[in-house]
Amino acid sequence: MEMNLQIQQWHQEWQKDNCLASEIKNYQQTAEILKSMSRHYHKELEERENNVAEKIETDILKETIKNIKIALSAVEKQIPKKPVHYLKYIVPRCPCCKIRLGSYQGEEVIKFTDVLVCDCGQRIDWSESEENRNEEN
Repeated sequence: MEMNLQIQQWHQEWQKDNCLASEIKNYQQTAEILKSMSRHYHKELEERENNVAEKIETDILKETIKNIKIALSAVEKQIPKKPVHYLKYIVPRCPCCKIRLGSYQGEEVIKFTDVLVCDCGQRIDWSESEENRNEEN
């Protein structure tokens, strides 16, 4: 009975991890599509900027490129990134906005590993940091 419960818990965790990996893959694919669209519209904009008759279409293209950049920024923040460590003894920081994701307690650095999403919206990936912490102990 207890073994079945453990198997069910393991299976639920596996499904959760698998679902998150699938979600991240979708965000990565969406980001690549948006980057491709941005390159395409930039190229088209360069071709049209020299033609005065296409001024309105040029303005629309500029607005489209701006909106693609906003969407890309939002999608890329959904892809978890590892905290940035500038020096060995400095607290980790968000890779996007550089806000501290830890503090000092005496000479020890305490990492805020419970922070999964920074205030700026960037998802934080602590997995490597957690592995390193386990190796140190």
